[in-house]
Amino acid sequence: LTAFLLKALALTLKAFPKFNASLDVEAQEIVYKDYIHIGVAVDTPHGLLVPVIRDVDRKGVLRLAEELQEISQRARERKLSPEEMQGATFSLSNLGGIGGTGFTPIVNWPEVAILGVSRSQMKPLWDPGKEAFVPRLVMPFSLTYDHRLIDGADAARFCRHLAGILEDPRGLALAEPDEALRVRATINLESEGEYRRLVPLARELAAHPRVQIRVHPNAAQDGARLRMADSSSRFGVDLERVVDFARAIEREGNCT
Repeated sequence: LTAFLLKALALTLKAFPKFNASLDVEAQEIVYKDYIHIGVAVDTPHGLLVPVIRDVDRKGVLRLAEELQEISQRARERKLSPEEMQGATFSLSNLGGIGGTGFTPIVNWPEVAILGVSRSQMKPLWDPGKEAFVPRLVMPFSLTYDHRLIDGADAARFCRHLAGILEDPRGLALAEPDEALRVRATINLESEGEYRRLVPLARELAAHPRVQIRVHPNAAQDGARLRMADSSSRFGVDLERVVDFARAIEREGNCT
């Protein structure tokens, strides 16, 4: 989950660059950064350490997850260099694995904001369309910010933008990663009817300029084969989105 949070934060920080800035008190200047380095709080037997994941906006979710696992392990083994804990433009503290319903993280100066994430819980939320309470997985998070630079209204818009990305992670898939992901998924459906129910999903994914979806009739299996193939040298869609797509199809038919 933290890797998804990092990517969602990178997209949100691009939309709200003030949160990725810092204050130079002596020069009385606001310093805007053209890079996104996010410090991630890691709980270790030796206390809290905050290694920095650099250029988050230029990396895909898979690479972020691998880098996060590697740097977190080295933090627990006390093998981080001082440089690896410097230079962050924003910080993230995820306590979801421990528990709790909320907390107030402290801004790591000279940064101007930090996000704190608590454990997700199933809660009943009112659905106006169904006119009933429905169970929803809710993830609470808290944003602490420097009021000298950021107003409360901007903070609320930042949180709403971030929540929108997390509620609909398709935006993460359309964010261009720096590494090429060449993916081919072949999905067999039991009937034409099951395929038709997936047409909206397929069209939505195919709207990305680097994705091509081809449908091949398969009389031997009395169904259809939906093949997603890359249409260029760079696929441009995070592998997690492909997995989500496969899982959605699996709920409707058979995924192979």
